[in-house]
Amino acid sequence: MELVNENIRILRTKMGLTQEKFAELLGVKRSLIGAYEEGRAIPPANNLLKLSKVFRVSLDDLINVSFENEIKNNQMRDEEGTLFFSKEITETRPSKVNINNTTFGFEDFEKPKEERKGIPYIKSVLFEKYILNPDFGQFSDGLPNLQLPFLSKSNLTAFDAPLDFLLENCILICEKLSDKYYFQEGQNYLLVTKNHGFIYRRIYNQLNFKGVYLVSSDKSGIPSLEISAVDVKEIWKIEAYFSKNLPQPNPSLEGIRRKIDDLKTEIDFMDDFQSRK
Repeated sequence: MELVNENIRILRTKMGLTQEKFAELLGVKRSLIGAYEEGRAIPPANNLLKLSKVFRVSLDDLINVSFENEIKNNQMRDEEGTLFFSKEITETRPSKVNINNTTFGFEDFEKPKEERKGIPYIKSVLFEKYILNPDFGQFSDGLPNLQLPFLSKSNLTAFDAPLDFLLENCILICEKLSDKYYFQEGQNYLLVTKNHGFIYRRIYNQLNFKGVYLVSSDKSGIPSLEISAVDVKEIWKIEAYFSKNLPQPNPSLEGIRRKIDDLKTEIDFMDDFQSRK
């Protein structure tokens, strides 16, 4: 067995770490630590550097010095050649070690987890308060958050879809336009307005002619509107949406035939009734 393999086992044991925790600290598989300690594999250069940094010993000492003998003599030396007692490995070791710009804590030996910022979710019951309060955004920390890892943008906000959205009971994931005067002509946006509330409309630019937005709905029965530019507080681009309702099953051909037969029966009955008058 190479001296470096024996040193890895000795120093890892002296630090009070299991193979699993030590592997987690180094960012390698536990089986690889076992292979090192049993002499079945020699660490490559990059892993030797990591080991040297974690053990607080020089690379030369890690490869060439028998730490088993050093421990028996109750002394070890750091990478600057200064001798210290082996018990200081556990009593004075740093609380954190930085490897490849990643900080590891000796307390729990876990890599720090990246905290993903959630998407604030504004329900429809808060729409009026959102419109009336210009500082509403400052209270976003108290809002529920949606975790959607497939959406990578950090400046998204979720809203309940307004009533004029094509589908019912949906949530819209939106990105706010930095300038409400620059938008893509003829596209649908979520508008926050003072007099019409939250509306989902297709926008046409008539600001240069009338100082208004011409907005139309894709939903039948809703007339087009001209909305003054000063009435529009914000414009949001829809990045995604999802429905809280399950889709309805498509009607079967047999079901359609039955409905047609029922309708024919009703028409025949009405014709017969009219002829008897």
